[in-house]
Formats: sequence, C-alpha cells, structure tokens
Amino acid sequence: MTLLLRAEKSVAVGIVQALEAANAQATPDAALQAWLARCPNATPELRDTLAREPLLPTLVHESIAKQMAFNKALSTGDVDIPQRPPEGMVFNPVRSGAPRTAEPLQTGAVRVSCERKPQPALRGALGWSGDLLLRARISTRAGIVETADFSLPLPGDPPPAVVDFFRGNVIRALAGYHCEGDHVFEQEFQFKVD
Repeated sequence: MTLLLRAEKSVAVGIVQALEAANAQATPDAALQAWLARCPNATPELRDTLAREPLLPTLVHESIAKQMAFNKALSTGDVDIPQRPPEGMVFNPVRSGAPRTAEPLQTGAVRVSCERKPQPALRGALGWSGDLLLRARISTRAGIVETADFSLPLPGDPPPAVVDFFRGNVIRALAGYHCEGDHVFEQEFQFKVD
C-alpha cells in the first residue's frame, strides 16, 4: 500500500510507464469495465464514485477506508467473520485443474505441502447433535487460500444454520492456512457433536 500511495517512483507508476514505453494505449473506460467485471460485489456507492473519479486513487482510498473501519470494529469486538455470505454475493469460481488431496493422503495422490494448517476451532453455541462431513475444494495462490467451495458428500439433511455454523468455522481455519505455491486441492472436515 505504501508503494501505491507514493506520488513518484511507485510500482504502479513504473508499470504504467513500462506499458506506455511499449506503445500501450491508456483506456480508462476499458480499465473501469474490466475491474467491474472482476469485482461484481462493488457497492452502488463505489460504482457511482468510480463513474466520476479516477480508478486507481478511488480504489486505494476505498481499500484504506474499509480496512481502517474493519480494524476499528474488530478491536472493539463489534465485528467477526460472518457465518453466511451476504445475500446476492457473487463468488469467483475455484480455478480449474485436477484437485490434489490434503491430509490424509490417498494412494497416488499428490501431496500439498502446507506449513500452517490450523484445525477449525468451534466458536459459539449450537443446539444440535449429530455427524457432519464437509468437503472443501480449495485453491491457493501464492500459498494463501483464495477460494473454497463446499459440498456435503454424505446423505442427510442437517439444518442450514448448522451447515452455516460449521462452514464458518472451517473458513476461519482456512484463513490461517499457508501452503507452498498455487494449488487446487480437496480436504474433508468431519464433525461429531454429542
């Protein structure tokens, strides 16, 4: 972020200068449309601002403001990772590729090496008992979990609130993963509540 905010000799400026030196044409409207296509969850307020203001400074300002607001709310205990995504949120699909397998290894499977792989720590009360198996198809980029799709591979019909509870706890654990490189792999999380 410091590099982006520098007025001179920043990485962003260097990239733009290199592109211009290679005869690239600046097309702010195309850049805006490309960003909007890749970020479908932009708020109406941000879209309105982007229609009037330059793309890069607006996005940097928006990112800093959101991060500061989140940090402040987190320090006072007023915010947490939500159990369920907001209604209407659009997700980027997990990258294609043959999924590898995380622990436990299967015969012939390619091992995904993860330096840090915390177990889900169950937080909150749950008025439910039973068994639940969640299968996560996970993609990492630069060693950090980028996307995760969940499925319920076993028959049964746990209440949606129960699935949300366990999925939220798994997401919190995935946020702490640190794996080597870019991978697509599958991992199962089994829970038994008495």
